Amino acid sequence: MIKFWTVSLLLFIVITVILSRLTIDKYKKEAGEKVWKLWGGRTTYWKLLILLSIGISASILLILHWLGFSIMP
Repeated sequence: MIKFWTVSLLLFIVITVILSRLTIDKYKKEAGEKVWKLWGGRTTYWKLLILLSIGISASILLILHWLGFSIMP
């Protein structure tokens, strides 16, 4: 079980970092610097990014399970 959570957390962190590097500049430009400085602008961005990362991580884990790379004992 520890192996599953370790792989899941590492996968989630890697996906979150990659997505944030790809999208943060575009979001800042689109929303505007004034909105980005407010708490609500950053919160919306990170909330959506984390939800997207959870979805992608779960999809990858399901595909790995379907292919036979079982992480669970």
